[in-house]
Amino acid sequence: MMVAGSFVAEILKLGKRPSTWVLAAILLLGLILLDYLLSYALANALQNQGASSSGTPAPPGGLVESLKSNLFPPRIPANVIGFITSFGAPIVLIFGALVAGSEYRWGTLAAVLTRRQSRLSFLLGKFLAAGVMLLVLCLLALISGAIISYVLAGIEGATADGPSFWDVLRALGIGWLILGAWASLGFLLAVLFRGTALAIGLGLVYALVLQGTISGLATQSETLRGVRNALLGKNSADLAGSLAGDPQGFTPPDAVDPAQAALVLAAYVVVSLLLAMLLFRQRDVA
Repeated sequence: MMVAGSFVAEILKLGKRPSTWVLAAILLLGLILLDYLLSYALANALQNQGASSSGTPAPPGGLVESLKSNLFPPRIPANVIGFITSFGAPIVLIFGALVAGSEYRWGTLAAVLTRRQSRLSFLLGKFLAAGVMLLVLCLLALISGAIISYVLAGIEGATADGPSFWDVLRALGIGWLILGAWASLGFLLAVLFRGTALAIGLGLVYALVLQGTISGLATQSETLRGVRNALLGKNSADLAGSLAGDPQGFTPPDAVDPAQAALVLAAYVVVSLLLAMLLFRQRDVA
């Protein structure tokens, strides 16, 4: 009952918090503008370049078709989840840090915990509420991608056959797991540093700098290759890539097996929650 009360209270708070909807809007607008409309504009520009008589070298024959086909309904699950994996990872990391760390910043945590509520049930309610919001966000991303995809298919006169229900359900589960793993990291960092600023800063350094550095050096070292295969970014990208089937042959030769990637991401979620609960139970909240 205590967990349920904390869960309901946190859902209400997250629904009324402007930062929740700002972060969601950034992700959804990025999906529509950067992933779909920008790619469509690029494909049209390349097509017009190939049709011009200005002497400019034409693009490769199948490039335009490949770009456009990736935007049409059959590729909705792979395209949407692939985009939110890369673009959305830092966004949901920030979201996770805000869920766990805002109470520290507001100075309301001590007051909340005096209301006969255990620390663990309070934190678990926050974690579950964040998970529900991420599921809603992933569902909204798939719906937004589907709408713009069918609009572009109608403009181009392309096939309107969409993905199967199983493909959409699988994409929803994979996207939820990926977003949940990234948000869990932000959640843990906020509890560790008892606030949001340092948690978000270090989380973004990990997401945008450290992972890229390790991945770049992994080709030179077997040890670093093993470290890279345990990183959130590598496992997220390879699990999202498993949705595509990769008819264009874009799968990297060293891709992590999807089952292994799913287990690694699930481990991030579980370990982050357990460590956050341990820290939150043992330490002073101030």
